[in-house]
Amino acid sequence: MKNLLYLVLFIPLSIFGQLPSNGTITDSKNGKPVPFATIALKKENRGVNADLKGRFEIAINDLLADTLVITSVGYKKRMISVLGTVNNLNIALEPDIYTLKKVVVKKRGAEMGIGLFKTCSNAYMMPNDSMWQLAKYFNVGKENQQLIKIKICTRTINSTTKFRLRIYNIDSTNQQPAENLCNEIIEATASGKITTVDVKKYQIYIPQKEFFIAIEWIAIPENLVKLPTLNLQNDVMIKTYYPYIGSENFQKNISFENHLWQLNYSGYWKPFVANSGINILISAILE
Repeated sequence: MKNLLYLVLFIPLSIFGQLPSNGTITDSKNGKPVPFATIALKKENRGVNADLKGRFEIAINDLLADTLVITSVGYKKRMISVLGTVNNLNIALEPDIYTLKKVVVKKRGAEMGIGLFKTCSNAYMMPNDSMWQLAKYFNVGKENQQLIKIKICTRTINSTTKFRLRIYNIDSTNQQPAENLCNEIIEATASGKITTVDVKKYQIYIPQKEFFIAIEWIAIPENLVKLPTLNLQNDVMIKTYYPYIGSENFQKNISFENHLWQLNYSGYWKPFVANSGINILISAILE
């Protein structure tokens, strides 16, 4: 049983009365498609991603008025009220021009690693319709350190599985992820069991001692996985997405109570439901 694969999966509730709707996400300045933008239904707390050409399809409940929330790194959030099927939507996003807080860059020292792991376990986590980002807490112990590499334990059967990374500052009040520390898209392709992402070119400096690294799953057909439900009397399949992220039992040396946070499609962070027993295998290399 050593090679048994364990998966942590949170099954979404079935939703009835859904009708497919579609559209395209574009840049309001140049008209070009915005790839992998997130399209979410606020009330139902579920969503999808646009494809490389900005196209998307999402099922909308024909009996429930809801709000489409469209977001992408580098653009202002847009919200559109919907009721029932809407097709051929052309949703233009306005570029969000902002500058990050300046940090004092000091002479770099030796590399230091946080949350290091040598091998991947046989336990993995995957997203569901209501969780599209999962953030892990780090404490670097020093201010203004540069993040140069991120290592993640990943699993996929596709050589083209894409995902994104987000780097967040910490909210000093409630200890949850706060503002984004990188205003560029950090996109990676899962490779083998350990995926290493070089982020030095993004010049990400951690202004405080504490920060979060978040995995953002991209809900596109190329990443789609269908799994059978536990009910063997029907043929209903559960939808989830690659890559799976390696996990392990909670370590005693993790003293921060809410070290994992999940972002749902309604746009709210909350402590991860399995926080008391699960840690995800992500490590940070800084200098």
